[in-house]
Amino acid sequence: MLEPRLPENWLALHVGTGEFVGALGHYSELGEYARRFGYKDLNINVDPKAAAYVLDRGGDFILYPNEIMDDASLYKRHRDELKESPSPLAKWVASEMTPYAPIIAAIGAVTGAGKGMPLHGVIPAAAALDPTLAEPPAELRFKMEYGKKGGYRFVITDDPEVPKRKVYAKLADPEELEKRLVERLK
Repeated sequence: MLEPRLPENWLALHVGTGEFVGALGHYSELGEYARRFGYKDLNINVDPKAAAYVLDRGGDFILYPNEIMDDASLYKRHRDELKESPSPLAKWVASEMTPYAPIIAAIGAVTGAGKGMPLHGVIPAAAALDPTLAEPPAELRFKMEYGKKGGYRFVITDDPEVPKRKVYAKLADPEELEKRLVERLK
């Protein structure tokens, strides 16, 4: 709002977004948790007016919804490997993973998901740097909609007034991303 020309000044904005709730062909683990317990995805629900404002202003957006965010994780074997590394960064990541292990296990027990720490923040950065890590993005028209459980989410629309946006829905090789991340940390 302070700088309305901002969208004219970026090449592309890579955005980790919220849930598309099955519109991309599958559901995210976190989305399943939200549907069961009413948890609201924080990516757009902390300030949905701001998210809508930015999306409505244009510019080239590349979105990474929750559905892709669950494709890769760091697991106990990765944590153990990082603990043994001489790198202070690797040791720090391993120590940061430890408190989340019981939470991840609990969510996995409810949703049937894996027991790893999803790489939500890493996936958009990795695909932005190396697009071959993800399957080619779909070009979709979508809008934000409020659902009683789970708060705001994205829904596909045929409205020609809504611009098409690139949406990455799936990693090409999740294990490759996990391997590269661990190697970089070590």
